Amino acid sequence: MVLVTQYIVQIRFNQNAPPDAWNIIDQMLQSLSGGWRVEDQRLEALPGASSVEACMMAKSLAERIDWFAPCVTTMDLLRVVAVDDLNRLFKQPSWAELNREAIKSSNRYVEVHGLPLEKVRQF
Repeated sequence: MVLVTQYIVQIRFNQNAPPDAWNIIDQMLQSLSGGWRVEDQRLEALPGASSVEACMMAKSLAERIDWFAPCVTTMDLLRVVAVDDLNRLFKQPSWAELNREAIKSSNRYVEVHGLPLEKVRQF
């Protein structure tokens, strides 16, 4: 099982923000090609980005877009830890399935020879 950390910068704008604020941000992100994308009115880093990179991206937005800083009400850095491949997690065979042959072999040994310590038990 592989855990992946992803950072999300959630931004809330006040009423002074332009109506196409997210489109402007999306276009700027595409020109930077830094592994960020706009998704559901928030910025999502591609898996593998660090928290420092997330803070730098937020700072970069404030420096490159003149209306950005005065229009931001809140900006939260969220850290999401997720399983890399949920299908792989749920399709993973159980311990018993993985060791089925060894369990059968052990059971056959006990049927033939009895439990190994049964002869030396005091009770």
